[in-house]
Order: sequence, then structure tokens, then C-alpha cells
Amino acid sequence: MATEKQRLTFISYSRGDKEFALALAKELRSSGFLIWLDQLDIPTGARWDDEVEKALMESEIFMVILTPKSIASNNVKDEIGFAIDSNKRILPVLLENANVPFRLRRFQYVDFTHISYNEGIELAKQLLRKLLNEPTGPNQAIPADTLGEKAKDPRESKAPSPTDAERLARQRAEAVRAAREKEQLARQAQQVHPAQPIKDKAPIQQKQPKALMSKLIPIIIGISFLLIICLGGGYYIFDQMSTKPTPTAPKTSNPVIPTNTFVSPTSTATADVPTETIPTSTATINIPTETPTFTPTPTITPTATVTPFSPQEPDQFLIFYFETVIYKRNYNLAWSLLTETFKERNNPAGFDDWKATWDKVVEWKRPVLNTTYITSTKAIVSTPEMWFRSSSWYSLENRQYCLIRDESRGTWMIESKSACGL
Repeated sequence: MATEKQRLTFISYSRGDKEFALALAKELRSSGFLIWLDQLDIPTGARWDDEVEKALMESEIFMVILTPKSIASNNVKDEIGFAIDSNKRILPVLLENANVPFRLRRFQYVDFTHISYNEGIELAKQLLRKLLNEPTGPNQAIPADTLGEKAKDPRESKAPSPTDAERLARQRAEAVRAAREKEQLARQAQQVHPAQPIKDKAPIQQKQPKALMSKLIPIIIGISFLLIICLGGGYYIFDQMSTKPTPTAPKTSNPVIPTNTFVSPTSTATADVPTETIPTSTATINIPTETPTFTPTPTITPTATVTPFSPQEPDQFLIFYFETVIYKRNYNLAWSLLTETFKERNNPAGFDDWKATWDKVVEWKRPVLNTTYITSTKAIVSTPEMWFRSSSWYSLENRQYCLIRDESRGTWMIESKSACGL
């Protein structure tokens, strides 16, 4: 009996064909096939690339939906190359007329361009069932020259014998049972060891703390430097205010000149001369005093120029820019991080329309960014895909951003692509 690994089928597709991929996965699951699709099987909060890599490793059959969009997608190309190099069983599904990649032309495929939807679903089930019954071997696909034209029409295909039908029914039931057991064991293991690391991911997890520390060290140094400056400035201001003598108004009093009393001496003569007494005179002089008024000198506190924090690496600056818009809704800060030439091409009216679009975004996944330095102050940051979710997930593919280093502000700024030769 085939193992669960041999029964798992991985569906690869482009985001432009996600509705068809979801409908196809549900149809195959309802018929008992064990199907893996990222829209159905990636839990909330898990890393998308880790889950896709794990499913590719565990799957035995690789089903790819071929359209012009998927053939041009770098992710789909990488998944096709991995499946062929890993000797997976290949089952292409041609949904639209397209130039089929050379490495897939030797495999029998389901052609939805010449048959109805229901006929295509039945043919996909038939070819998938044939792959499951083939013995294990490298690239156990159905070669194009082993199936006649009649095999492409499900109405003309030979019906399985009762013995085969019973065996297929048992296989489907076993697949469903094994999937449920695996899911139950995974939940139990998560409850017992919620933080147990995956052995296969140990090298990657060991590298992450080093990369994180290399990014945190410049930030910590910068914050420490700012704290030292702030503490030194505060101490200087406090010292100036505390050591400056506080003027006090002098005490005033009305000086009183002592009283001068002039008394003439009494002279006594032999003759009866009347005694003349000079009356006492008392003079008091009041000198008016003026109390000076002291006006203290006001203390002027300088206003610090606030420069928004931004990482020194161009890719981290771009992450900071999008998080400022999506989570903080700080559109004024986002506008200030555009160069003048870029602002001229994106006038405030157009910027308001752009804000209305981003107001609908409720979640996004940090992309993998690639940085190409043109000069020390000019860089191109590119990413294959950037995922955003409003009512549903959608992706911006193959985005490129031109960044210019502004030394006066100590940060990077977004410039028009023509400045970087794009």
C-alpha cells in the first residue's frame, strides 16, 4: 500500500489563476485525493515560503496549472525545476493556450482548452489515479506517447473493473484516514512541544540570531548616542539654571535724620533782666526711596529637529516605509520620504488616491528584497512578489524601487525609477 507521502499531490499555479486552482483542488479532494494547496493548507501566521518548501518535499505528485501568467512566474519556474530534479511525478494542466516549457512537453497533460470543464475534471482524476497506481520511480509521469487520443476524452475511456473500483475506494478511504491521523498527531505534538524547532530548519534558525544581532547593534549604538546627547544637554541646562544667582530686591527703609535741638544758654545778670529762652526746633527730613524692579531673563529652550527613524540598509528602509503607511497610516511621513522630483510626478491629488487604496489594506507579508548598489548613495531594491490582504490576498509582482541617500537628513528617500536607469 502506498504511503501518505506518495499520495500527496502538490498544486502549483500563478496568482492570476487562483480561483481555478481552488475549484480544482476542492473537486479532487471530494473524490478522495490528498491535495495540497496553499490557499487551503497554510495556517494563519505561518511563513509562506517555509510551508511551500515543506509541502514540495513531502509530495509525490506535482500538478502544475499552465497559463501565460504561470509560465512567466519565477515562483512557478522554481517549483517546476525542483519537482523535476526531485523525481516527482508530473501532471501538467493546460488551462489557456500557452507555450509549454520544454521540460514539460514529454508529459501527458490535461487540456482544458478543447474540452468542457466537467470533462477536464474527469480527465484530471483519471490521469491522477493512473499516476497513483504506477510503481514508484523517478519522474513517474504519463508520457505523451503512451496515451492515445482516446485517453484525452473521458467519455471514451475504459471503465475500471469492479475489482479496480473496490481497490480505488479502499485507497481513497485509507488516504482520508491517514490524513486525519496525521492532522491529529500534529495537533498533539504541537500541544506537547509547542516550541520544538524543526530539525531540517536548524541551520537557518541558527543564522537568524546572528543576522538579527548585526542589524540591532547599529540601532542600539545610535539610541545610546542619542541618550547621551539628551542627558548631557539636560544636565547643561539644569546647571545653568541652578548656578545663576537669583536677584533680590534690596530692602528699603525711610531714613530718619536725628532731631537737632538748639537751646541757647541762660544768662543771669545782677540786674533784673528777663530770661529769654529760644524755643526748641525739631527738623525731620524724609528722603523718598525708589524700589528697583527686577525682570528675570527668560530661558529659551531650543526646539529639536525631529528626524524620522529609518534603518541604514536600503531594503530595511523600504520595509520601514511600507509599515509606516500600512500600520501607522502616517501618510505625512511617507510623503516626506519622497524626493522632490518624485513628488512632482506624484502630486498631492494623486497621493490622496494612493492613500485611499492603502486604507483598505489590513495585513501584509514582509517580502524578500534584493539590493543592488549603483553608487554609495544610489541603490535599486527589487522583490519578486509583495503580498497584501484587504478583502482577499493579492500580489504585486516584480517590483523595483529606486532609493537615493540624503546625507543631510541621514536617511534614504524614494526616487523615480528613471534616476536609477530603470
